[in-house]
Amino acid sequence: MNGENKKSKENRKREENKKSIITSVFAVIILIGVFLIYSSYSKMLRLQAELKLQEAKEKIKKIEENEQKQAEAQQNLQNLQKDIQKVEETVANAVPQQTNYEEELMKRMSSVKDTDFEGSTAEMAEQAEKARKAWDDELNKVYKLLMSELSGEQKAKLQNSEREWIKNIEKEIEKMLDEECGLDEKGKRMTCGTVVVPIEAGTRMERTKERAIQLAKMYDEIHKK
Repeated sequence: MNGENKKSKENRKREENKKSIITSVFAVIILIGVFLIYSSYSKMLRLQAELKLQEAKEKIKKIEENEQKQAEAQQNLQNLQKDIQKVEETVANAVPQQTNYEEELMKRMSSVKDTDFEGSTAEMAEQAEKARKAWDDELNKVYKLLMSELSGEQKAKLQNSEREWIKNIEKEIEKMLDEECGLDEKGKRMTCGTVVVPIEAGTRMERTKERAIQLAKMYDEIHKK
């Protein structure tokens, strides 16, 4: 009887061990399954993340390309605007603009006393010379303007006429002095008094004034539309 009980206990113990082993095996299988499922899920999440990252990179690349194209388009537009401005300036410079140089000249010189000189002969000569210098400055200005705009042939004509004008002034002064001072038997000019000094200065001033106005008219003429 004792022997049977002992065997029965051993059998129960074996059954319990079997159950325990089976339970452990199932637990291990379940853990392995869970691990495999988690591993697959992790791989899937990683793959999805990589895909999203790739998509983000492509979007950023497209945005950068668009920004670059916009920057290039903006630069091209700016360059085009500069080219248009240069063309407009060239056209504007090529077309003579109407001027009123003579009128402006007379306004500038309205404060210069160039007539009715008063005082001694020396004082009148000084006043005339001061006026001549003022008109000579204006003459030089308009002469330079004309030389900067005329063609080669026209420049040469202006230069020649300027030289001729200077010669004519000297001829006129010499003739005036001969008439005022008189000539001796040998045809030489006699000694003149100081009275001719303001006359000579006044003559030079008048001719310089006339020449300045003449060139101002010439400048206005070439700028007529």
